[in-house]
Amino acid sequence: MRYVLIAALLVCTILTACNIQENSPAVSTRRQKVEKTLRELSTSFEQDKSYKRSEIFDLLEECLHKNEDIFGAAWASPPDSEMKVNVYYIFRDGKTYVTRTEENVAILSGTLSWYSQPLKSGNLEWNKPYKVESTSGQELTLITCSMPIKKSSGDLEAIIACDYLINRK
Repeated sequence: MRYVLIAALLVCTILTACNIQENSPAVSTRRQKVEKTLRELSTSFEQDKSYKRSEIFDLLEECLHKNEDIFGAAWASPPDSEMKVNVYYIFRDGKTYVTRTEENVAILSGTLSWYSQPLKSGNLEWNKPYKVESTSGQELTLITCSMPIKKSSGDLEAIIACDYLINRK
């Protein structure tokens, strides 16, 4: 219980430091738009279809075009027998987009909570805010919203995610 309270205080501190009120109407509206964009992205992927890398990136880029609050978008394959996944990620870099591909990423390392949370729950999930440095050296505060896409059989097709840009310094 004590750790839950400490974690809750930490999240509140981070959100306050970023001038964000978690329940403020402006944040709530922006988060709803990010969720809507992510759900639309999920319907863009046809069930049971194999996608080429370029097709995945095209759909992810379209997601960025639809919502300026989204800094980046990702698609990750189902885990293999060794609990490793392939991740395709696209993000904003000024007025251009940068793509990254990471293969055989271990999801058990704890670095992919945006992947493991919706994998476990089967639902759309929001992660805690975190900070990253942009390619230009700017400090960014992001929150990731992610969800699973299911095949017609009910098996996992992929986990998709959008990084919601809260603040830049």
